[in-house]
Amino acid sequence: MRITLVAPGVGPPWTEGRKNLVRDLVNAWSDEHELTVITTPLAGVTESVGWTLQHDLSHPAIQLLRLVADLPELLNRANPEAVIHFPYGSFRATRGVGNLWSIRRIAHLCDQLGIAHVTLLYSMDRLVPPRVMAACSRSLVAGSSTQWKGRQVELGIDTSGWPGPNLFAGGRRLLFLAGSTGRHRRDLSYVLETRGLGVVLRAGAELSRLGADLTLASPMFEQHKFLQRIRTHRHNTWDNAHVSFDGKVVVPDVFTNFDYLLFPYKSDIPVFRPTSVMEAMFMGVIPVLSDLPFLRHTVDQATAAVWLDPDDGSSLARALARAFAEPSTSAATAEAASDYAQRNFTIAVTARQILESLSSAR
Repeated sequence: MRITLVAPGVGPPWTEGRKNLVRDLVNAWSDEHELTVITTPLAGVTESVGWTLQHDLSHPAIQLLRLVADLPELLNRANPEAVIHFPYGSFRATRGVGNLWSIRRIAHLCDQLGIAHVTLLYSMDRLVPPRVMAACSRSLVAGSSTQWKGRQVELGIDTSGWPGPNLFAGGRRLLFLAGSTGRHRRDLSYVLETRGLGVVLRAGAELSRLGADLTLASPMFEQHKFLQRIRTHRHNTWDNAHVSFDGKVVVPDVFTNFDYLLFPYKSDIPVFRPTSVMEAMFMGVIPVLSDLPFLRHTVDQATAAVWLDPDDGSSLARALARAFAEPSTSAATAEAASDYAQRNFTIAVTARQILESLSSAR
């Protein structure tokens, strides 16, 4: 089948879930289907992906407008039998309006051309009323969710060629990973306040005392200004000798030397299965997760993670102190996490379910 994937903002670095999903699906389908990927360049990224549509415009909103405007010609050139649209996950304020507009325009164009199509919602930071979503696209599929009432697919990852999982040896090496390539103060604020980095910084005094070592990994930390803001942040209580930064995040290598992935999210998200949690679990890294519905839905086996109270800022230090004190229990958790990931997070299942959604959309 000739399939065109429309996915704005996809390209290196491969540290964000929606981007990785598109890449993994290309790998999963390329042997049996004829694929075209239409995307837009990322600000500051010059590396070519091989199938990128480049525009000499840096603002994502302008890029999205141009992509939609050019799409009739691009689809005519690709002549697809099916189109899969991977919109951004932001549905708030101005970004949300633009996102809904693009979903509606692309779906309407496919209807006009008689092309089977699916809008795949990898994530949604706000649940848009069903009638509004239905008015945008008649073929909506969401990633794993406890709140989405329509069709869903089980999101997975492509781990072919990855090394086997780490062997837990009672270490206290902590990883906080944020895939964002953001370049603005608001992007760092999101990582601090929503992704839970602020919680990690506040727990630093106690965790440093316990001998824990923390690595903060994100493409954002290639920018010196962000490094300095974290080092001098008023909530940062870590001993500097116990903290390092990694701006060149490469998956799965980033997980190789760690025992715990810190994921203290502050609030629930309607549609989201975090890729970094799946990757870490596959590698035998214990996920330390806020006890929120979207994360319980991601990992519905309590013994495959360490769980935190998202409303208790001291929960992280207490939970890790218990884990450090019980290395045999932690070793069992690491093994359970890896087993769970291998059973539940496979890209083959995702690829098959998306194609089934396309068949029903014809």
